[in-house]
Amino acid sequence: MQGSILVGSTSIVNGAVTGLSNTTWTGTNVQADRAATEGQLQQVSQAQIETNNTAVKYATSEQNGNTVVDYQNIVLAAPEAIVSKDATTIKFHHRWYNHQ
Repeated sequence: MQGSILVGSTSIVNGAVTGLSNTTWTGTNVQADRAATEGQLQQVSQAQIETNNTAVKYATSEQNGNTVVDYQNIVLAAPEAIVSKDATTIKFHHRWYNHQ
């Protein structure tokens, strides 16, 4: 085959490598000189999206075409966040966190 290399089950065809065995990201046994697969990058990206979806963020508003950050107010990004009347208890996905 022109423009391709096959070594065991791993092949390189027109610069694309397929058939790799290290396709799952575990966060352990990291090799600094080894490239990540598309599947591993997707796992890390999804983890970041999930973290961002449940993060506590500062409130923002638009003023004169600019986004202004309100450091006195926070936004609970969790889709199921409930704050008690006294604002000392916050419920995220059926788990309670108490502020003392």
